[in-house]
Amino acid sequence: MQSIEFLYPIAFLLLPLYLFLVWFVKKYYRRVGFSNVRLLKKALHKSFDYSKILKLAIITLLASALATPVTKENIQEKSKKGYDISLLVDASNSMQEEHRFTIAKEIVSNFIKERKSDN
Repeated sequence: MQSIEFLYPIAFLLLPLYLFLVWFVKKYYRRVGFSNVRLLKKALHKSFDYSKILKLAIITLLASALATPVTKENIQEKSKKGYDISLLVDASNSMQEEHRFTIAKEIVSNFIKERKSDN
């Protein structure tokens, strides 16, 4: 079973900070004077603005990336008795003659199949 944890969950405080700043800036600094009321009504009667959703999605993904998500796996050790075996196989050009490397791979794979309790 895997679970996702965040190394720096404090990075998610960027979301409420962003929302507060958007509200604050909109409330105090977004005042524009119009001399033409018909032009103002026409400007306000536009389709839905997807840029706000896109900006919020970008901030959310940025905060998630800064929080550094990591997956934690429940590692279960297998308690089996056996040997830890390392095999070294020569892969030089001389092993390519007469298909020696292919023959060596077959011998090693047969050896591995027989060693069921070894690593």
